[in-house]
Amino acid sequence: VLETRARAHERGVQPYARLTSIGRGPTLHTALRDCLTRASLPPRAIDLVVLDARGSLEADRAEYAALAEVFGPREDLRLCAPKSAFGDVVGARTATDIAIGVLSLLNQTVYPTAGGGESPLPCTTGRHAVGNAEQASLEHVLVNARDEAGRALCFLLSRAA
Repeated sequence: VLETRARAHERGVQPYARLTSIGRGPTLHTALRDCLTRASLPPRAIDLVVLDARGSLEADRAEYAALAEVFGPREDLRLCAPKSAFGDVVGARTATDIAIGVLSLLNQTVYPTAGGGESPLPCTTGRHAVGNAEQASLEHVLVNARDEAGRALCFLLSRAA
């Protein structure tokens, strides 16, 4: 449920997270840049990326390439691919990934990417939590989403103030 901070305050509830910005573009690279620009944040401010993780070598290779272009080599950038555990839930995939991003911020946890740690693709930036969730200090989480044509949206979630 999305609501304004004022409305949450009126209801006497603490927000779980804040939707800081939404970026869009014809490619993931442009959507990532647009999202960071709209938020006035440098790439270094992002702690975790919830990957689109389409499950095809071509799409996943393009996602890793976009991350490398935007973030450069960063060992401290955390990555997770929740769809590796529960599959592609079609129309609910982006909403599910956003929920994982919110839970990550709320619980200060990087949820694991399923699998044994072996990837057919080299990732030159970031690190997956594999097997078990890991505690982490998280302020900003990016959630990647793409359609079949590769057009992208990026949602920047931040810790609730």
